[in-house]
Amino acid sequence: MNLNKKRHSPVTFFVVKGLDLLVSYEVKAVSKALD
Repeated sequence: MNLNKKRHSPVTFFVVKGLDLLVSYEVKAVSKALD
């Protein structure tokens, strides 16, 4: 995926942000479960 060719649209930005939050949430939940 080459995102450098076109500028980030707000939609892409929010999707990436959302995925980032989701991943960090999952990681926290998993590490909590393993404790």
